[in-house]
Amino acid sequence: MKSLRALILTSFMSTPLAASADTTVLFNNFLPPPDVTNRTVVQPWLESIEAVTDGRVTIEQPSASLAPPPELLNTVQQGIADAGFIMVGFLENSNPLLQLSLLPGINTNAEDSSVALWRTYQEHFAGTDKLNDVKLLGLVAVTPGHLYTMGDTPIESVDDTSNLKT
Repeated sequence: MKSLRALILTSFMSTPLAASADTTVLFNNFLPPPDVTNRTVVQPWLESIEAVTDGRVTIEQPSASLAPPPELLNTVQQGIADAGFIMVGFLENSNPLLQLSLLPGINTNAEDSSVALWRTYQEHFAGTDKLNDVKLLGLVAVTPGHLYTMGDTPIESVDDTSNLKT
């Protein structure tokens, strides 16, 4: 089996893993199975890898994450997992340029923003990251976040947040 170290970051995904022989990739994912990003992005992408490689590459996922989310890059770098999925927010100190998609107001559409993020990374940031021997396979921008409250009053404007504790 070939050893392949890869990382998928969110803030994700493009090319399938390449293999010349049957390969099993241990893929570490901190997202729970029902998570929308896991169900609609990560799992279909992993399934497509197996499909486009005619089953020569299979993805094995542990039943629980092998490390807490901030340590997932280290898990791949140390060879505990062959590949993984991590949110770029956990790489703030080591890879600040990857935080681009987390800037407020920059993302209005997840698909368009993901394509723009990947193209921007390839053109301007590739080679400047500190992923060491880990190959970045893709970036994803998710739909913009929302504010939630435990109160009965919906948050409909910035003014509605003036007396809320966060």
